[in-house]
Amino acid sequence: MINQSPNNSHFIDYQVWQGGMINQLMSIEVAAGISFIFDRKINLLFSNEISTESEIIPNSKKRMHVKELIDIPSALSCGRNNNQGTAIKIDTRKMYVVDNEDLVFDITNFSENRNRLLLEKDKNYSLLDTLISYSMFFAGRSIELDHIINSVNFKIEYIKIAEKISKQIGAFNSIHVRGTDFSKQIHKVDLDQVLIEIDNISNLPVILSTDDYLIKSFILSKKKVIPIEEIILGSFCDDFQKLPISNEISLALVGLLLMTNSKKFVGTPRSTFSNYIHRKMNQKNGFHDWKNINEKRLMDKNYPYSWNCYREISVEEKLWHMEWPESYLKIGWRKGLVSIYYMSIMTKIFGKKEKNQTTEEITHSMQTSDQFETPSNDNSNLDINLVISAFQDKLTQVMTELVVKEATIKQLMLQIEKIKGR
Repeated sequence: MINQSPNNSHFIDYQVWQGGMINQLMSIEVAAGISFIFDRKINLLFSNEISTESEIIPNSKKRMHVKELIDIPSALSCGRNNNQGTAIKIDTRKMYVVDNEDLVFDITNFSENRNRLLLEKDKNYSLLDTLISYSMFFAGRSIELDHIINSVNFKIEYIKIAEKISKQIGAFNSIHVRGTDFSKQIHKVDLDQVLIEIDNISNLPVILSTDDYLIKSFILSKKKVIPIEEIILGSFCDDFQKLPISNEISLALVGLLLMTNSKKFVGTPRSTFSNYIHRKMNQKNGFHDWKNINEKRLMDKNYPYSWNCYREISVEEKLWHMEWPESYLKIGWRKGLVSIYYMSIMTKIFGKKEKNQTTEEITHSMQTSDQFETPSNDNSNLDINLVISAFQDKLTQVMTELVVKEATIKQLMLQIEKIKGR
C-alpha cells in the first residue's frame, strides 16, 4: 500500500452510503481516492448499526457496523459529524474527479455532463450521496490511485476462508438471484430466465446465492444446484464460527468472496452484490463476460466508455446500477513488469503464447524487440538491478500510455472478435 499522510486542519465530512455491505464498500473506496487526490483527511460518517437475525447461525452477533468487516486506510477516520455550518454541501453523484491530467481521455464522454469536483484546502466540506463506482468517478486514474482504491478491502480472515473453500471444492459456476429489497420495485427477477441461465452454466456444479427463501425453494425444486450457505455451514462450519464475526452478514460476505472464484457467473441486474463479483472476476481474468439474468450487455465501438452505450439510464443510476470493465485496477504493474490484463490483449491480437512460455519470457522478447532500447551486454560490470529498474521504468511508461489508449484498444478487440465470428 502507498503511504499517505494528509495534513490539513480543515475537515471533510463524508457520509458513507447507508445501504448494504457492498454499497458501503464502494462509498469508502471513493472516499479513499478523494483523500489521496486532494491530500485531505476525511471523516467517515456511518449510519446506525445493522440488526441481524438468523436461525441457522447460533450465538451470532445481533448488531454490527459493516465497517467492522472492512480494512479502512489510515487517511480515513471514523468519527462524528463536525456539525459546523461552514461546511459546503456537495452532491457527490453529480461530480467527477480528475487524478492525472495526462491520463485523461475524452473527458466529455467520461463525465456525461457531470461537473468536476475541486476542493479548496482552506474550506470545509460535507460530501453527500456517495454511492458511486470508482470506475465512473475518477478520470485519468494513475497506478498510485489504483493502489489506494485496492487498499479498501474486506478483512483478510474472510478472504482466507473463501479461498480455502474454493480450493477444496474445486471448479464451479455460480448464480446470484436477488429477490428482496430493491429488486421487486426496480428489476423483478424472471424465474423462468433464471432456470435457463442455470442450464447455460451447468457444465460445472452450480452454486446458488439468493436472499429469498421462496426463490430458493422454487429453484431447488427445478434444478440441481448447491445453496451457498450449505457449503459454508456444512464442511466449513468450524472455520466460519472462528471468524471475528459469524452472523448472517459475514455469511453473505464469505459467499460473495467465494463466488469471485467462479469459472462462470450470472448475476442480478442492478445489484451491487452481483456487480462486485463481476468486478473481481474481471480483475482476476482480464476479460470477463458481464452476464446478468435477462440483461444484454451493450457494446458500441462509437463510444469510448462502456457507460456511454446506455442512453436510457441516468448518470446517477449508472454510478451504481452497473459495474464497468473500466473498473480494472492496475495493481502490481511495477512488480510484475507487465499487466496480465494487457498481456491478454496482446496475445489475443498477435496469437496465443506457447504453452510453457512464461510472462517473463514474453517480457524479454518485448524488451529485445525493435520497440525497446536494450542496454548493451558488453559491459561485464553492469549492475543487473539497474538494468531491471530501467526496464521497469520503460514498461511502466508503456503501460501508462496504454491506459490512455485503453478505449481504442478495447474497440479494436471488439472488432477482431466480430471478424472472427463472421
